[in-house]
Amino acid sequence: MAEPRIVLFDEPLSNLDRELRENMVGELAGLIRSLGLTAIYVTHDQSEAFTLADQVAVMDKGLVAQLASPDELVEAPSSAKIAEFLRLGSLVPVRRHAEHWTFAGTELQLASAPDHVNGELAQLLVPPRALNLRSAENAQLTAEVTALHYRDNAYVASLLLATSTSPVSLQITTNSRMRLGERVGLEIISDRLRWFPAEAGQ
Repeated sequence: MAEPRIVLFDEPLSNLDRELRENMVGELAGLIRSLGLTAIYVTHDQSEAFTLADQVAVMDKGLVAQLASPDELVEAPSSAKIAEFLRLGSLVPVRRHAEHWTFAGTELQLASAPDHVNGELAQLLVPPRALNLRSAENAQLTAEVTALHYRDNAYVASLLLATSTSPVSLQITTNSRMRLGERVGLEIISDRLRWFPAEAGQ
């Protein structure tokens, strides 16, 4: 009635069931667009934020940790903490050995880290799309399937690296139903990895 130019939504759909919430997100997006409104939308549901927003602000301790479009947040999170919060993949500790890096506790050599990563330790974000399945017999990197669940028309498998002296867990999305305890080979797609400096105290 007042025809405001800016509207604040404070978790308006938090008490709805999933199906109704997903429908209402579409309705709200259409209304905001058709009325030409600027909307500030507070939510703990990442899918709501990514569906509605042109820009998403990830908050940490009352401050904006990163402000970016949804696709930029997924492709280029500014910190390991944001990558973990958005559940973009597995964060794995890596160690420098002379001219190359390895997963901590393994001898698997990784591509060189970008210039902003210094020191002997770093963190590596391994999104599911950075891994390809291979035959275990011919793979340099093997893992054991420790969990499997069905999500969004595909299986999400949790994997435990077999060659590590300390537990390193990864996830991969696949169309095939693997067996718990099955050993699989992995290929790493280097340009899909994301590197972060080691956090203080790590």
